[in-house]
Amino acid sequence: MALKSGNSQVFIPSAGFEVMETDYWVYSDVIRKRSTVHTGRCPYCNKGRGFHHLVSGRTGGEWSGPFFTIEEANDFASGLESPVHLCTHCMKEIEQ
Repeated sequence: MALKSGNSQVFIPSAGFEVMETDYWVYSDVIRKRSTVHTGRCPYCNKGRGFHHLVSGRTGGEWSGPFFTIEEANDFASGLESPVHLCTHCMKEIEQ
């Protein structure tokens, strides 16, 4: 299910949903006050479910995506008014 808010689209993943082969997601971390761009296949992202998705009451941030290109994900993250980082696990081959 996708929700539109202004010019951005937030995707809420469901069980068994498969996105394009290389999709990008942005995690907005409210505790660390930063945004991180991930690929959907990153174990920390897990197609926008993160690795804390089984922990009840986890409210440290919010996933947005999927985005078709890294540029789209970066543009979205840049609009969140917090520092933007690339995930050091899944995007280590991309110069930061």
